[in-house]
Amino acid sequence: MPTEAMGELQKLSQALPEGAVLLPEDKWHVTLIHQSVLKPYRKELKSMEFPPAPAAKLIPEVEERSDGEKRSWVVWLENQEEMKGYVNQLMQQLGGQSDPEP
Repeated sequence: MPTEAMGELQKLSQALPEGAVLLPEDKWHVTLIHQSVLKPYRKELKSMEFPPAPAAKLIPEVEERSDGEKRSWVVWLENQEEMKGYVNQLMQQLGGQSDPEP
């Protein structure tokens, strides 16, 4: 993740409620596509050369998500459409369904 985005996330993490457990910085990530979509392409992915990904541009706010008793916090991307284009490019390269998560 680019240094600029890491700095933004560090600032945003200060807004998390008391008791929230922050992921270690080496685990911060952008989820481009759910792993279940990529499961059939596991073999191809291991040998694939990836084009450079666009830099993550963050919307500077934290959104809480909950699933029953599990709570998590999300920071959305300002350049979501650009990332979606990147995912579609990768899926085409794999020979898979483009726009796998509309």
